Formats: sequence, C-alpha cells, structure tokens
Amino acid sequence: MTSPRLLAPTAKFGLGLLAQELGKSENKGKNVIISPLSASIALGMTASGARGDTLKEMNKALGLPDFGDVDNASNSNSYANLLAALKGKDLGVIFKIASAVWAREGVEFRDTFLGGISKSFKGDVKYADFGEADELLAEINGWVSEKTKEKPSDAQGKITKLLEKINPDAVLYLLNALYFKGSWKTKFDKSKTQDATFHAVDGDKQHPLMYRGGNMRYAKRDGYQIVALPFGEKEGRVHLYVLLPAEGKTVTDVAQKLDGDKFFTDCRDNLLESDGQLWLPRFKLDYTAKLNDSLQALGMKKAFGGADFSGMHDTEKLCISSVIQKVVCSFDEEGGELAAATAVAVTRECVRMPWKMRVDRPFIAVLADEDTGAVIGAGAVVNP
Repeated sequence: MTSPRLLAPTAKFGLGLLAQELGKSENKGKNVIISPLSASIALGMTASGARGDTLKEMNKALGLPDFGDVDNASNSNSYANLLAALKGKDLGVIFKIASAVWAREGVEFRDTFLGGISKSFKGDVKYADFGEADELLAEINGWVSEKTKEKPSDAQGKITKLLEKINPDAVLYLLNALYFKGSWKTKFDKSKTQDATFHAVDGDKQHPLMYRGGNMRYAKRDGYQIVALPFGEKEGRVHLYVLLPAEGKTVTDVAQKLDGDKFFTDCRDNLLESDGQLWLPRFKLDYTAKLNDSLQALGMKKAFGGADFSGMHDTEKLCISSVIQKVVCSFDEEGGELAAATAVAVTRECVRMPWKMRVDRPFIAVLADEDTGAVIGAGAVVNP
C-alpha cells in the first residue's frame, strides 16, 4: 500500500469546495453534488503548468505541499501514485478514471508540461483546430460520454454534455472524467422500503425510505450523526458516509465544521461497529456547476487573473477562464452509481480595453448613499 503522504490529498480541498458550493445563495434549498477527485485531477494537471504565486495559491487550495517551481513535479508524482492506488479491481467496485488535454493548433506548449500530463496523469494529449468550434465541442462531449460508460457497448455514457460551447479565446481544455458503480457490502431489503415523510427544505414530501438494521460503523458528533456504508463483497475500501445534521442544524452548518485533514482519520479510528437502525432515502442527483467563485474563495485567485502559467508556454499570458463540473449519481437498495466530469478552460489573459459609455437611449438613474445603502431616488429616464 502506498503511503498516504505520497498520494495527492483531496479531502481538505473537497470538503472546503462542498462548503463553498452549499454556501452559494443560488443553491439554497437545492441538491448539490460535486466530485472533488475529478476537480482535483483536472486542476492538478493545470497546476503542473503554473509557476510562482499562481502555483502556490493553486497548491494551497488543492491541499498540496508547496515544493516550489523547481520541484513541482513532486505533486504530479503524488497524483500518479493516487491514480495507481485507485484500481477498480482492488476497490471491489467498478471505478474508471480518464484524463485528456485538447490544445489549440498553432500554440506551442512546453513539451515538459504536455509530457508531464501524459506521464503522471495518463492523459491523452490532442491538438485541435479551435476555429472549428462545433466539431471540437462534439469531440470533447463525445469523449466525456465515452469515459462515463459502465460498459464500452453502452450506447452512451452517464454524462453526454459537459460543455455548452467552446470559448473562442481558449487555447487549452484540460478534462477529467470518472465513473463509479458498486454494490453495498450489505444490501438493503427492498421489501422493507416504504414511502415515508421526508422533511425537505421546501416542505414535507412522501419519498421511499430504505431500511437496514444490524451492525454498522456509526458515531454521534457535535451537531450531526455519521454512518459508514461499505461497498464490495470483501472488506470494503469504498464507503458512503452519511452525515445527518442534528435538529435545528443545516447541511451547510455541518459542511462548514468538517476538517478535511482529520475526517478520514476520525472515520477509521472512531466510527465503531454497533447495533442500530438506519432509514435512508433512495436518491438521484444531477448537478452542474461553474466552480470559479468557490475555487477563488478557497484562495485560488491568481489562476483566474494575473496568472503565471509560464510552465505551459514561453510567451503567452494565460489564465483559467472557467472550471465546469457535472456530476450525476443514484443510490438505491442494491448500491450506487456516480459519474463526473470536469473541464478547465485556459485562455489568453484578457486585456482590459478603455471603455466607452454613450448614454443615448433610455437609462436607469439611482441616487443613493453608498455608505448606508439608502436609495434616495431611483428612476428610468426614457425622454430627458
């Protein structure tokens, strides 16, 4: 078994990213599901071309050590070790990970950058005509669909469309896709599943609740309960950890308290086998997010503006324009299935042009005290 110290960590980054996504006002009352692993791999590939403060910020947000520019390959090696340790046959489940890079024809990226992606991340490197946007979009989304299939013979994957369009300023797309399917070590008895009241944020609803009784790894924490449900017939490595907030607490409250550095150590050492009863809803989730704001809130700021990606290219000023992720999953009496894909778009750094404002049509006017936010007057001027 590879030492955890030699593996790229994803817990601190992932739990922090979840807390940020849950904290978004537009997500209040909505289902949220992310894949920290997929995002970390896609951003890890991107970080392998970062330098200076950009690299420091990316590594810190990703929970990686700061080896500096010279030894940055050490973090790429830790991803290589992580990928090697995540073999589906060793996990007792179906688990597949794939990465790829699409580079714009005519832009000469450093061989060390693209070669490192091939070596450490096992990523396919493809050059494409970004001017043929429709063809490139179909190719990238087709690749995602292919890599999120359970079987090659399936008509399509669980994710058929990750990107809606190609950024015309993009010079690089870094992609990761993963697929998971596993059966519970101890399955739920379908005959015991019953419709019951689920207290959703927007009101009570009737929903199927599965039931299991017996020995399970469980603990009660300050503010929540947690149970670990393993996958695979043998002693499972993969678990679904279910965290139930205490009465009066929200999922956001719990997410903000979780310590990624200690979470799995605590689960391994302090979740004890005990006799209990568990009611768990069947659930299906489908979530697409632009992760830019959440990543910047975690400290990854320069990568999105004023970036140093000189490890990718000698002269081009580059930055990340978007990080898009889509995750779909379902869990029932038999087990669970999850597919995820992440795309990092790298573009030429935007140059701020002198702006012009010609007020020659109807406009809105607002008179307000900026300190207090008091709006003294507001109107629409349509005929001055």
